[in-house]
Amino acid sequence: MRLRSLLGLLFVACSAAHAGEKDACAECKNSALANASQCHAVAAPDPALRGRCDRDFAQATRACAAGACKAEAEMLAATRCAECLRQADAETRKCASLPPAVRAACEARTATAKKGCEDKSCPAAKPR
Repeated sequence: MRLRSLLGLLFVACSAAHAGEKDACAECKNSALANASQCHAVAAPDPALRGRCDRDFAQATRACAAGACKAEAEMLAATRCAECLRQADAETRKCASLPPAVRAACEARTATAKKGCEDKSCPAAKPR
């Protein structure tokens, strides 16, 4: 097989795996919502039971986030980080074409923007 064909197969396999993860996440969230709706329908007259329904729903939602939806959240965070850093780098390149009198201020702004990316959008990349 040619390299291009192998890469194509790898891409299809990875895409299918990612789609399966998305489906699992959506299924988990939908299941938690359906259970909560059913619980609220049964518990409507009793405030204590409604509170238990809310706690169970919150717990199920956290379980989805920690399990089935974790890969999706990590991928979204990685995308957000990469986009933030890409924009900061583009601004840094623009600064290089400015006159020296304003270049330093521009570079200071882009350094602050890049630090903001690292602190807010890319927290997983920092050592702990």
